[in-house]
Amino acid sequence: MSLGKNCRFSPFHGVCGVCARAGAAIKNVFELVQAVTENGRFSHCVTANLMRYVLADASLLPSEDCSVTKINTAFRATDQSFSSLVKEIAVAQTVSTRVAP
Repeated sequence: MSLGKNCRFSPFHGVCGVCARAGAAIKNVFELVQAVTENGRFSHCVTANLMRYVLADASLLPSEDCSVTKINTAFRATDQSFSSLVKEIAVAQTVSTRVAP
């Protein structure tokens, strides 16, 4: 999906798949926040990137990895604060179980 071509926030178009409203005009920052957060794509992107940082190797974790999806699903059930995301990642099996290459 994409934001409408008349959207004032078009620089955000395509960033981690955040565009949530096809053809919808975003009138203010509150509507932008709603559009970015309602479908979970943005939090999935942030989860994947933070997991890559924690694992210290971007090649170990594709965005489509089931552990990213599992952590993102658990995170979306919380208050969705950054500290909640860090907690969900810290207790994830992916972080606690490492296999030497």
